[in-house]
Amino acid sequence: GAAAVRRFVYKSGAYNSQEFEGVVVDYAPEYGKDKDAEFPAGKALNEISIFGDLLRAIVDLEARVSALETA
Repeated sequence: GAAAVRRFVYKSGAYNSQEFEGVVVDYAPEYGKDKDAEFPAGKALNEISIFGDLLRAIVDLEARVSALETA
């Protein structure tokens, strides 16, 4: 997902055309939800899936740091 972080503005002008930065499902379809024929990557970010991956990454990094500290 990290490679899919982009700055974006909603095409509809929603949120007063404010610019956001985050994971764009067009570039990370594994994190898309509400997929259909028109939006094969999904219409929105699946927060549950991306949060689970984030937690697993943190646990992995913690283990790697601990291994470096004991070496």
